Amino acid sequence: MQIFIPVFILSSDDPLLKNDRSSEIYHSYKERYPESEYLLFTYSDFASSGQSNLAVLENELIDGGLFTTSKIIKIYLKDIDKTAADVLMLLAKYISKNREDLQVMIDLPRIAASFNKASAKPFAEESKKGRKADLRVKDAIAYLKNQNSVLEIMYPPSLHEMPGWISSRSRRYGLYIDPDAAVFLASAYEGNLTAIDQCLQIVKMTAKTEKITIKDIFTYFSKDSRFSGFELTDAILDGQGLRALNILNSLCSLEGNTLSTNLPLILSRLDNALSALAAAKTQNLRNAGFQEKTAFFAKYGIRLPQSQNSIMKAALQMPDILINYLNKTLASASKAYGSFDNKTAFLCLQRMCTAVNNFSVMNLEEL
Repeated sequence: MQIFIPVFILSSDDPLLKNDRSSEIYHSYKERYPESEYLLFTYSDFASSGQSNLAVLENELIDGGLFTTSKIIKIYLKDIDKTAADVLMLLAKYISKNREDLQVMIDLPRIAASFNKASAKPFAEESKKGRKADLRVKDAIAYLKNQNSVLEIMYPPSLHEMPGWISSRSRRYGLYIDPDAAVFLASAYEGNLTAIDQCLQIVKMTAKTEKITIKDIFTYFSKDSRFSGFELTDAILDGQGLRALNILNSLCSLEGNTLSTNLPLILSRLDNALSALAAAKTQNLRNAGFQEKTAFFAKYGIRLPQSQNSIMKAALQMPDILINYLNKTLASASKAYGSFDNKTAFLCLQRMCTAVNNFSVMNLEEL
Protein backbone atom coordinates (compact mmCIF):
# COMPACT_ATOMS: atom_id res chain seq x y z
CA MET A 1 0.00 0.00 0.00
CA GLN A 2 1.38 3.38 -1.01
CA ILE A 3 2.01 5.75 1.91
CA PHE A 4 0.29 9.11 1.53
CA ILE A 5 2.60 12.12 1.88
CA PRO A 6 0.51 15.10 3.07
CA VAL A 7 3.18 17.81 2.75
CA PHE A 8 6.03 18.17 0.27
CA ILE A 9 8.57 20.87 1.13
CA LEU A 10 10.36 21.57 -2.16
CA SER A 11 13.63 23.43 -1.75
CA SER A 12 15.80 24.62 -4.63
CA ASP A 13 17.27 27.75 -6.17
CA ASP A 14 16.03 26.63 -9.58
CA PRO A 15 12.33 27.33 -10.30
CA LEU A 16 12.11 24.73 -13.10
CA LEU A 17 13.05 21.86 -10.77
CA LYS A 18 10.42 22.95 -8.25
CA ASN A 19 7.77 23.55 -10.92
CA ASP A 20 8.37 20.10 -12.46
CA ARG A 21 8.06 18.40 -9.08
CA SER A 22 5.00 20.47 -8.13
CA SER A 23 3.33 19.50 -11.39
CA GLU A 24 3.97 15.79 -10.71
CA ILE A 25 2.47 16.06 -7.22
CA TYR A 26 -0.48 18.13 -8.44
CA HIS A 27 -1.45 15.75 -11.24
CA SER A 28 -0.93 12.65 -9.09
CA TYR A 29 -3.33 13.99 -6.45
CA LYS A 30 -5.80 15.18 -9.11
CA GLU A 31 -5.95 11.66 -10.53
CA ARG A 32 -7.09 10.38 -7.14
CA TYR A 33 -9.33 13.34 -6.26
CA PRO A 34 -10.46 15.00 -9.52
CA GLU A 35 -12.80 17.43 -7.75
CA SER A 36 -10.13 18.79 -5.39
CA GLU A 37 -9.85 22.56 -5.06
CA TYR A 38 -6.56 24.37 -5.81
CA LEU A 39 -5.47 27.16 -3.45
CA LEU A 40 -2.37 29.33 -3.70
CA PHE A 41 -0.66 31.47 -1.07
CA THR A 42 2.41 33.62 -1.81
CA TYR A 43 4.98 35.13 0.52
CA SER A 44 3.49 38.58 -0.08
CA ASP A 45 0.09 37.32 1.13
CA PHE A 46 1.58 36.76 4.56
CA ALA A 47 4.01 39.68 4.51
CA SER A 48 1.37 42.30 3.63
CA SER A 49 -1.33 41.20 6.06
CA GLY A 50 0.36 38.41 7.97
CA GLN A 51 -1.97 37.41 10.75
CA SER A 52 -5.17 37.78 8.74
CA ASN A 53 -3.88 35.55 5.93
CA LEU A 54 -2.45 33.07 8.43
CA ALA A 55 -5.99 32.86 9.77
CA VAL A 56 -7.27 32.25 6.23
CA LEU A 57 -4.74 29.44 5.80
CA GLU A 58 -5.65 28.00 9.21
CA ASN A 59 -9.31 27.95 8.23
CA GLU A 60 -8.44 25.94 5.11
CA LEU A 61 -6.42 23.46 7.18
CA ILE A 62 -9.09 22.74 9.78
CA ASP A 63 -10.62 19.29 9.35
CA GLY A 64 -14.29 19.70 8.47
CA GLY A 65 -15.10 16.04 8.93
CA LEU A 66 -17.66 14.62 6.52
CA PHE A 67 -18.13 18.03 4.90
CA THR A 68 -14.44 18.53 4.07
CA THR A 69 -13.60 19.16 0.41
CA SER A 70 -10.26 17.81 -0.79
CA LYS A 71 -7.75 20.58 -1.43
CA ILE A 72 -4.37 21.12 -3.02
CA ILE A 73 -2.60 24.01 -1.30
CA LYS A 74 0.60 25.51 -2.68
CA ILE A 75 2.54 28.02 -0.60
CA TYR A 76 5.46 30.11 -1.87
CA LEU A 77 7.92 31.15 0.85
CA LYS A 78 10.85 33.46 0.28
CA ASP A 79 13.32 32.56 3.01
CA ILE A 80 13.87 30.85 6.34
CA ASP A 81 12.35 33.69 8.35
CA LYS A 82 9.53 34.34 10.81
CA THR A 83 6.91 34.04 8.04
CA ALA A 84 8.20 30.61 7.00
CA ALA A 85 8.34 29.48 10.62
CA ASP A 86 4.77 30.67 11.30
CA VAL A 87 3.40 28.94 8.20
CA LEU A 88 5.23 25.65 8.80
CA MET A 89 4.24 25.59 12.48
CA LEU A 90 0.62 26.12 11.46
CA LEU A 91 0.86 23.19 9.06
CA ALA A 92 2.47 21.03 11.73
CA LYS A 93 -0.44 21.75 14.04
CA TYR A 94 -3.13 20.54 11.63
CA ILE A 95 -1.51 18.10 9.20
CA SER A 96 -2.08 14.41 9.84
CA LYS A 97 -0.92 11.34 7.92
CA ASN A 98 -4.45 9.98 8.36
CA ARG A 99 -6.00 12.87 6.42
CA GLU A 100 -5.91 12.54 2.66
CA ASP A 101 -8.20 15.49 2.02
CA LEU A 102 -5.18 17.84 2.00
CA GLN A 103 -2.19 17.88 -0.33
CA VAL A 104 0.23 20.68 0.53
CA MET A 105 3.27 21.87 -1.42
CA ILE A 106 5.75 24.35 0.06
CA ASP A 107 8.02 26.20 -2.39
CA LEU A 108 11.25 27.31 -0.68
CA PRO A 109 14.62 28.58 -1.90
CA ARG A 110 17.45 26.12 -1.39
CA ILE A 111 18.15 25.56 2.29
CA ALA A 112 21.02 23.86 4.10
CA ALA A 113 21.06 20.07 4.04
CA SER A 114 21.15 20.16 7.86
CA PHE A 115 17.42 20.97 7.84
CA ASN A 116 16.80 17.46 6.49
CA LYS A 117 18.60 15.87 9.43
CA ALA A 118 15.81 16.79 11.84
CA SER A 119 14.40 13.56 13.29
CA ALA A 120 10.65 13.03 13.28
CA LYS A 121 8.94 13.90 16.55
CA PRO A 122 5.35 14.46 17.77
CA PHE A 123 3.95 17.97 17.54
CA ALA A 124 4.24 20.16 20.61
CA GLU A 125 2.80 23.65 21.04
CA GLU A 126 5.52 26.29 21.18
CA SER A 127 6.18 27.44 24.71
CA LYS A 128 9.00 29.92 24.12
CA LYS A 129 8.43 33.11 22.18
CA GLY A 130 11.15 34.90 20.30
CA ARG A 131 13.05 31.76 19.23
CA LYS A 132 15.17 32.05 16.11
CA ALA A 133 13.31 31.36 12.88
CA ASP A 134 15.69 28.61 11.71
CA LEU A 135 15.20 26.64 14.94
CA ARG A 136 11.41 26.95 14.68
CA VAL A 137 11.56 25.81 11.04
CA LYS A 138 13.66 22.76 11.97
CA ASP A 139 11.14 21.85 14.69
CA ALA A 140 8.24 22.27 12.25
CA ILE A 141 9.97 20.01 9.72
CA ALA A 142 10.51 17.39 12.43
CA TYR A 143 6.81 17.56 13.39
CA LEU A 144 5.75 17.26 9.73
CA LYS A 145 8.09 14.31 9.17
CA ASN A 146 6.27 12.57 12.01
CA GLN A 147 3.16 12.75 9.79
CA ASN A 148 4.93 11.23 6.75
CA SER A 149 5.79 14.59 5.19
CA VAL A 150 9.08 15.07 3.33
CA LEU A 151 11.65 17.77 2.63
CA GLU A 152 13.13 17.50 -0.87
CA ILE A 153 16.24 19.60 -1.48
CA MET A 154 16.85 19.71 -5.23
CA TYR A 155 20.16 20.69 -6.80
CA PRO A 156 20.56 21.79 -10.42
CA PRO A 157 23.02 19.80 -12.53
CA SER A 158 26.65 20.88 -12.38
CA LEU A 159 28.38 22.35 -15.41
CA HIS A 160 29.81 18.90 -16.12
CA GLU A 161 26.36 17.27 -15.81
CA MET A 162 24.48 19.93 -17.78
CA PRO A 163 24.86 18.46 -21.33
CA GLY A 164 23.51 15.14 -20.02
CA TRP A 165 20.56 16.91 -18.40
CA ILE A 166 19.84 18.72 -21.69
CA SER A 167 19.92 15.42 -23.61
CA SER A 168 17.50 13.88 -21.10
CA ARG A 169 15.23 16.93 -21.22
CA SER A 170 15.15 16.91 -25.01
CA ARG A 171 13.92 13.30 -25.00
CA ARG A 172 10.99 14.49 -22.88
CA TYR A 173 9.89 16.45 -25.97
CA GLY A 174 10.62 13.62 -28.38
CA LEU A 175 13.91 15.16 -29.53
CA TYR A 176 17.41 13.71 -29.83
CA ILE A 177 20.06 16.40 -29.48
CA ASP A 178 23.65 16.12 -30.68
CA PRO A 179 26.30 16.31 -27.91
CA ASP A 180 27.81 19.46 -29.49
CA ALA A 181 24.42 21.17 -29.49
CA ALA A 182 23.86 20.21 -25.84
CA VAL A 183 27.26 21.62 -24.85
CA PHE A 184 26.52 24.84 -26.75
CA LEU A 185 23.15 25.30 -25.00
CA ALA A 186 24.71 24.69 -21.59
CA SER A 187 27.29 27.39 -22.29
CA ALA A 188 24.93 29.87 -23.96
CA TYR A 189 22.42 29.87 -21.10
CA GLU A 190 24.97 29.58 -18.27
CA GLY A 191 23.00 26.80 -16.59
CA ASN A 192 19.62 28.58 -16.68
CA LEU A 193 17.34 25.52 -16.83
CA THR A 194 14.18 27.53 -17.55
CA ALA A 195 15.78 29.22 -20.57
CA ILE A 196 17.16 25.91 -21.86
CA ASP A 197 13.75 24.27 -21.49
CA GLN A 198 12.13 27.16 -23.35
CA CYS A 199 14.62 26.78 -26.20
CA LEU A 200 13.94 23.04 -26.48
CA GLN A 201 10.18 23.59 -26.60
CA ILE A 202 10.46 26.16 -29.39
CA VAL A 203 12.93 23.99 -31.31
CA LYS A 204 10.42 21.15 -30.98
CA MET A 205 7.78 23.31 -32.71
CA THR A 206 10.06 24.55 -35.49
CA ALA A 207 12.48 21.68 -36.22
CA LYS A 208 11.85 19.54 -39.28
CA THR A 209 13.23 16.35 -37.71
CA GLU A 210 13.50 14.84 -34.24
CA LYS A 211 17.30 14.86 -34.41
CA ILE A 212 18.57 18.28 -33.37
CA THR A 213 22.01 19.45 -34.51
CA ILE A 214 23.98 22.49 -33.52
CA LYS A 215 22.86 24.03 -36.84
CA ASP A 216 19.22 23.79 -35.66
CA ILE A 217 20.18 25.53 -32.43
CA PHE A 218 21.95 28.32 -34.33
CA THR A 219 18.82 28.75 -36.47
CA TYR A 220 16.73 29.11 -33.31
CA PHE A 221 19.07 31.77 -31.95
CA SER A 222 19.10 33.74 -35.19
CA LYS A 223 15.28 33.81 -35.32
CA ASP A 224 14.59 34.31 -31.65
CA SER A 225 17.35 36.66 -30.51
CA ARG A 226 15.57 39.88 -31.52
CA PHE A 227 14.02 40.16 -28.08
CA SER A 228 14.45 38.33 -24.80
CA GLY A 229 13.38 38.64 -21.21
CA PHE A 230 16.52 40.71 -20.62
CA GLU A 231 15.45 43.45 -23.07
CA LEU A 232 11.99 43.53 -21.51
CA THR A 233 13.42 43.94 -18.01
CA ASP A 234 15.84 46.64 -19.16
CA ALA A 235 13.06 48.57 -20.93
CA ILE A 236 10.88 48.55 -17.80
CA LEU A 237 13.72 49.69 -15.55
CA ASP A 238 14.73 52.38 -18.07
CA GLY A 239 11.16 53.75 -18.03
CA GLN A 240 10.60 52.89 -21.71
CA GLY A 241 7.03 51.69 -21.38
CA LEU A 242 6.11 51.63 -25.08
CA ARG A 243 9.25 49.69 -25.96
CA ALA A 244 8.53 47.31 -23.08
CA LEU A 245 5.00 46.71 -24.40
CA ASN A 246 6.34 45.99 -27.89
CA ILE A 247 8.87 43.51 -26.52
CA LEU A 248 6.25 41.87 -24.30
CA ASN A 249 3.83 41.49 -27.21
CA SER A 250 6.65 40.04 -29.32
CA LEU A 251 7.59 37.52 -26.64
CA CYS A 252 4.07 36.55 -25.63
CA SER A 253 0.92 36.14 -27.63
CA LEU A 254 -2.47 35.30 -26.10
CA GLU A 255 -2.82 32.88 -29.01
CA GLY A 256 -0.49 29.96 -29.57
CA ASN A 257 2.23 28.52 -27.35
CA THR A 258 4.57 31.49 -26.86
CA LEU A 259 2.67 32.76 -23.80
CA SER A 260 3.01 29.60 -21.71
CA THR A 261 6.54 29.04 -23.03
CA ASN A 262 7.98 32.50 -22.28
CA LEU A 263 6.09 33.49 -19.13
CA PRO A 264 8.22 31.60 -16.58
CA LEU A 265 11.44 33.03 -18.01
CA ILE A 266 10.06 36.59 -18.03
CA LEU A 267 8.73 36.31 -14.48
CA SER A 268 12.04 34.89 -13.26
CA ARG A 269 14.13 37.63 -14.88
CA LEU A 270 11.84 40.41 -13.61
CA ASP A 271 11.95 38.95 -10.10
CA ASN A 272 15.76 38.83 -10.18
CA ALA A 273 15.99 42.39 -11.50
CA LEU A 274 13.56 43.87 -8.95
CA SER A 275 15.30 42.02 -6.12
CA ALA A 276 18.63 43.43 -7.29
CA LEU A 277 17.05 46.89 -7.58
CA ALA A 278 15.82 46.75 -3.97
CA ALA A 279 19.30 45.81 -2.78
CA ALA A 280 21.01 48.37 -5.03
CA LYS A 281 19.00 51.22 -3.49
CA THR A 282 20.78 50.59 -0.18
CA GLN A 283 24.28 50.41 -1.72
CA ASN A 284 26.38 52.92 -3.59
CA LEU A 285 27.27 50.79 -6.59
CA ARG A 286 28.26 53.78 -8.71
CA ASN A 287 31.50 54.10 -6.75
CA ALA A 288 32.01 50.36 -6.28
CA GLY A 289 34.90 48.55 -7.90
CA PHE A 290 34.53 46.05 -10.73
CA GLN A 291 34.86 42.98 -8.52
CA GLU A 292 32.35 44.33 -5.99
CA LYS A 293 29.79 45.05 -8.74
CA THR A 294 30.37 41.66 -10.35
CA ALA A 295 29.86 39.86 -7.04
CA PHE A 296 26.73 41.90 -6.28
CA PHE A 297 24.98 41.18 -9.59
CA ALA A 298 26.13 37.54 -9.69
CA LYS A 299 23.94 36.89 -6.63
CA TYR A 300 20.92 37.76 -8.77
CA GLY A 301 22.08 36.05 -11.97
CA ILE A 302 22.48 39.39 -13.79
CA ARG A 303 25.60 39.31 -15.94
CA LEU A 304 24.85 41.58 -18.91
CA PRO A 305 26.43 45.07 -18.46
CA GLN A 306 23.36 46.76 -19.99
CA SER A 307 21.07 45.13 -17.44
CA GLN A 308 23.41 46.07 -14.60
CA ASN A 309 23.46 49.70 -15.77
CA SER A 310 19.66 49.78 -16.00
CA ILE A 311 19.37 48.59 -12.39
CA MET A 312 21.91 51.13 -11.10
CA LYS A 313 20.15 53.93 -12.98
CA ALA A 314 16.72 52.88 -11.66
CA ALA A 315 18.11 52.71 -8.11
CA LEU A 316 18.95 56.42 -8.39
CA GLN A 317 15.99 57.69 -10.41
CA MET A 318 12.92 55.45 -10.10
CA PRO A 319 10.39 56.65 -7.46
CA ASP A 320 9.70 54.28 -4.56
CA ILE A 321 5.96 54.31 -5.29
CA LEU A 322 6.63 52.98 -8.80
CA ILE A 323 9.05 50.31 -7.53
CA ASN A 324 6.47 49.19 -4.97
CA TYR A 325 3.82 49.00 -7.68
CA LEU A 326 6.08 46.94 -9.95
CA ASN A 327 6.80 44.48 -7.12
CA LYS A 328 3.12 44.22 -6.20
CA THR A 329 2.03 43.67 -9.81
CA LEU A 330 4.79 41.13 -10.45
CA ALA A 331 3.62 39.21 -7.36
CA SER A 332 0.10 39.18 -8.84
CA ALA A 333 1.47 37.94 -12.17
CA SER A 334 3.41 35.15 -10.44
CA LYS A 335 0.37 34.16 -8.41
CA ALA A 336 -1.77 34.00 -11.55
CA TYR A 337 0.87 31.91 -13.34
CA GLY A 338 1.05 29.57 -10.35
CA SER A 339 -2.73 29.14 -10.64
CA PHE A 340 -2.39 28.30 -14.37
CA ASP A 341 -4.04 31.62 -15.29
CA ASN A 342 -1.58 32.75 -17.98
CA LYS A 343 -3.89 35.40 -19.41
CA THR A 344 -4.13 37.28 -16.10
CA ALA A 345 -0.36 36.98 -15.65
CA PHE A 346 0.14 38.54 -19.09
CA LEU A 347 -2.25 41.40 -18.30
CA CYS A 348 -0.31 42.10 -15.09
CA LEU A 349 2.90 42.36 -17.13
CA GLN A 350 1.15 44.76 -19.51
CA ARG A 351 0.19 46.95 -16.54
CA MET A 352 3.83 47.04 -15.44
CA CYS A 353 4.88 48.27 -18.88
CA THR A 354 2.13 50.90 -18.93
CA ALA A 355 2.95 52.11 -15.42
CA VAL A 356 6.58 53.00 -16.18
CA ASN A 357 5.46 54.98 -19.21
CA ASN A 358 2.69 56.96 -17.47
CA PHE A 359 3.41 56.81 -13.75
CA SER A 360 3.55 60.62 -13.44
CA VAL A 361 -0.12 60.92 -14.41
CA MET A 362 -1.40 57.68 -12.90
CA ASN A 363 -2.59 56.95 -9.40
CA LEU A 364 -0.62 53.77 -8.80
CA GLU A 365 -2.36 53.12 -5.51
CA GLU A 366 -5.61 52.54 -7.39
CA LEU A 367 -4.24 50.30 -10.14
